[in-house]
Amino acid sequence: MNILIFGPPLAGKGTQSKKIINDFGVTHLSTGDVLRQEKTQKSELGIKASEYSSKGLLAPDDLVAQIVKKFYLNNKSEKGILFDGYPRNIEQAKK
Repeated sequence: MNILIFGPPLAGKGTQSKKIINDFGVTHLSTGDVLRQEKTQKSELGIKASEYSSKGLLAPDDLVAQIVKKFYLNNKSEKGILFDGYPRNIEQAKK
């Protein structure tokens, strides 16, 4: 079971995510956390993401999709994954 949580700031996404994770034992994929992890590890994708954030820009949809896909493939779970903050827009949803 894969679950998507999205909505405007302060809508309660984090609160609901925690409840679902605790109740169903799914893996949590927070886009922000995954991006920060890639940057900290100085992976090829993390370096690219850092180039955008250092300029105050959001990482492009293609780059975010690659980072999310990498996490997904490395953290597959029989119980599923909760996607918190992804997709951020229609273009990301198409990827």
